[in-house]
Amino acid sequence: MTNHKMIDGVPEMALQGSMRDFRVMEGADLLGRCENFFNWQDTRRQSGTWPFGRATETGPASTCAVRDDAGHLSRGVNFASQDYLGLSAHPAVHQAAHDAIGVYGVHSAGSSALVGNISSSVRLEQEIADFLNMDHALLFATGWSAGFG
Repeated sequence: MTNHKMIDGVPEMALQGSMRDFRVMEGADLLGRCENFFNWQDTRRQSGTWPFGRATETGPASTCAVRDDAGHLSRGVNFASQDYLGLSAHPAVHQAAHDAIGVYGVHSAGSSALVGNISSSVRLEQEIADFLNMDHALLFATGWSAGFG
């Protein structure tokens, strides 16, 4: 395990190791073989260093309040959401969303493979393809889905 500089109030165990250390767990007893992982995970949860299972208490913006699954609330600069620049808070974006809801409703009704696209997204795909001198372009709802395919 890597040694880390101590952070005031955070147990050393919470700053050591990674999930990689628990990728192979042996033994017939499921709970027994996972015990070390659960202890490590719980230490990280209780110290506020577990990065998963967090939820915003405020709308996405450049700063936000976040509560972790241990109940700790923290506020700060938002580097974690897909709207870390806070662009969704701009009045023009709000108006565009209202306008789109008025025309298309609040649900796509399905995936793009089954009538889930709307005419404006099809036009945007073609404009992007034209700009890139490509035959086709494909829009994805998130960066993760684009990487996953």
